[in-house]
Amino acid sequence: MYLYWFMRWLKYGESDMSSFMTHGPFRPGLKRFKSEHGNDCMAFYPVNKSIPSVQIDAYFDKKATEKGGKLSGLSTGLGRNWIYNRKVNGLVPEGPLDPIFATGEKKLIPIVYCHGNQSNGEEAYGVSMILASHGYLVISLDFMDGTALNATDKNGKEVLF
Repeated sequence: MYLYWFMRWLKYGESDMSSFMTHGPFRPGLKRFKSEHGNDCMAFYPVNKSIPSVQIDAYFDKKATEKGGKLSGLSTGLGRNWIYNRKVNGLVPEGPLDPIFATGEKKLIPIVYCHGNQSNGEEAYGVSMILASHGYLVISLDFMDGTALNATDKNGKEVLF
């Protein structure tokens, strides 16, 4: 069963995004930072298209990502090394905000992206990149403080995922 799933995932799942295209008038910039609670965050924002993009590692903290994968059972098997060594193309890390936004001529509209259970923000580069290429500021949170692995219901009873 796992081999079947893995073969399907290789065919249709994660990619290096080499053919991924953003069709907005801007190139997506990327800045990584930590929240005051220790969560990893990424900000995607519009950068002038004249600035060339580069290829980056998809996972900034591979050890933490791999730890999360072990908890969900996703990092075992044949693809483990490939999963955590994938790259993403088309970003401008630490690039300058496009002048139209930097001067205040046009306002940035913020969007907060929160990943689902058993995932992380680094699994959804495409969504954030597309929105940033259209002039949005996207903050993608990664819940490294443990809140993604458990929660409580309205009565305070622990709910484990």
